[in-house]
Amino acid sequence: MNSKLLITTALGLMAFGTQAGHALAGEGASSNITLGATTFQTPVIPGPGFYYSNYVNYYHATRLTDGDGNSLVPDFSVDAWVDYNQFVYVPPVEFGDLTFGIGAIVPFASVRQDAGGTISESKGLADIVLQPLIIGWKKDNFHAVLVQGVIAPTGTYDASSDVNVGRNTWQYQPQLSLGYVDPDGLELTATMTYITSGTNKDPMNFFANVTNSPYKTGDELGVDFALGYNFTPKFEMGLTGYYYQQLSADKIKDPVGDAVLQQNFNGFKGRVAALGIGARYLSEYGEFYAQVNREFAAENRTEGTSAWLRWSVAF
Repeated sequence: MNSKLLITTALGLMAFGTQAGHALAGEGASSNITLGATTFQTPVIPGPGFYYSNYVNYYHATRLTDGDGNSLVPDFSVDAWVDYNQFVYVPPVEFGDLTFGIGAIVPFASVRQDAGGTISESKGLADIVLQPLIIGWKKDNFHAVLVQGVIAPTGTYDASSDVNVGRNTWQYQPQLSLGYVDPDGLELTATMTYITSGTNKDPMNFFANVTNSPYKTGDELGVDFALGYNFTPKFEMGLTGYYYQQLSADKIKDPVGDAVLQQNFNGFKGRVAALGIGARYLSEYGEFYAQVNREFAAENRTEGTSAWLRWSVAF
């Protein structure tokens, strides 16, 4: 495989937050974890050079669930488009089996929500991700990548809106990818993404925040996985999926509002799982990926379908 053409999501694709977008939980039922983005070849860090990846994600859902998985809003739907632009530099520096890199992701998003006939929209620049440290490791067919990410509150945000493509707070996001990748056979990979958030001092118009007080989303964990087979060094196909779990409850600064949040909404802790199918093709024009995942077992978030297209190229 031509590693000069291989730029993988192991270098840490991370996303925008929307009240009604992908990977929902937390304030406004939103999150910056990009479920389903890190699949095939994720732990394989490329050789020295500059890399660019363009990801396009479309998410559609017709259910917003409560803590028991029941439909929370009748006649609900959401459609979200996101275009992620990822830039990575891998310097010609190695330390034993370790490789290093730096990166950044600039996303643009458009979200439209229909809640019982009430239409809400948000579009524009989403939250930019800075990746000051990327560490890759390889031993035979075993790979690992650790990414340290900081998410800046650059996204379009309006506290009076029901949907937003920005989160209006800083976040820290470490990410670990592990896998076994045989370029002529089996691949098994998993990527674990953790997010801890700051407090939003200008919170959204959110039904679970009855006092409209400063709001802190609980810590979150997302796991993407892929089981694929490389039929040739250039073509791979297999199963994909993800699991999301909010580990700690959301918190509201006002004691009265926080009591309502914990008692009536269980701290708005979300979870969801998904399974799907995907493929990868390596050509002289770069590397192309496509996949579709269907969600199930959602709690305190939307439940829908997510589709990804990706193109990666080396310079």
